[in-house]
Amino acid sequence: MSSAQQAIRPRRGRDVSARWLVLDGLVWLFRNARLHRLGRATGYVMILPALAVVGVLAAGLAYLTWIAFHKFDAYLFQQGGLSTRNFSEAIRSGYYRNIFVRTLEVSAAVTVAALIVALALAYTMVRSRSRWGRIGLLVVVFLPFLVGEVVRAYSWLVMIGGNGAVPWLTGALGLGKTSLLGTAFGVSLGLMQLMLPLCALTLLPAIHAIDPELEQAAAVMGARSWQTWRHVILPLARPGLAAAAAVSFTLSMTAYATPALLGNGEYDFIANTIQLVYFGHSNQYLGSAIGVLVLIGVTIGVTIIFWAGNRHRAGEPRTLARLQRIVGRSR
Repeated sequence: MSSAQQAIRPRRGRDVSARWLVLDGLVWLFRNARLHRLGRATGYVMILPALAVVGVLAAGLAYLTWIAFHKFDAYLFQQGGLSTRNFSEAIRSGYYRNIFVRTLEVSAAVTVAALIVALALAYTMVRSRSRWGRIGLLVVVFLPFLVGEVVRAYSWLVMIGGNGAVPWLTGALGLGKTSLLGTAFGVSLGLMQLMLPLCALTLLPAIHAIDPELEQAAAVMGARSWQTWRHVILPLARPGLAAAAAVSFTLSMTAYATPALLGNGEYDFIANTIQLVYFGHSNQYLGSAIGVLVLIGVTIGVTIIFWAGNRHRAGEPRTLARLQRIVGRSR
């Protein structure tokens, strides 16, 4: 071993933290595992840790589903026999149904709004010729990730609360102090702060993969800007749009802290209701049934999004040919 390697390698002693020892052990294990002898099975061995984590989550989900199919004896405060009573109560109850519909509507609206703004933001970042402009936009995109969800929600609470900047502005304009707490718009603002950068980061690879010469070719054929967007950029960016929509929709449907704070107890989401049923009513069986129904609903929604995103995947030649026909008819 060279002197440089000895200087870089941490000495084994009392001054070496346990993390360095664990790291040395992992390096030694990786060097002596001789995974190359496994041949094609090397990749499957490497993903075993990830499969273990997914297995733990799957086991938890299976247990959640299992207790959801059991009765709950509120008098004896114990588990009963197998039954679909919890699912029937969750579906037939107008209270739970209204909250689920509310969550679905706001999540869909936030997803659509985030996609529209994020598409323009991602396109500007990719096509910008200014290096500092791209860096500035990246900083703006990454800023919401530097703080936690609760901190972001509290910042909006200060902005749109009773004595916040928004009520002060509306009062100064003679419109009266308008608080957005406990409204769909207020909750949507808090969700947009996170969904917008997530959608933009998801769309960046899709926009970057679109050849700028296709837009130039569309302009040469006489296409207007909106025609280029509709028949060139949007069809080619459709897989990225589907992925961004799936991320935004899933996170919005399962949001907890933002609707809890900005909803002000008047505009809760389904996640807040599950927490109330679990800890407020001490009924984990009904809460598990509601959670399973939400999981089914989110899965159906994501499936529809990906189906719509991959339904008509147009390649570059097909896109330009269709655009040429449309421009030709409009002349």
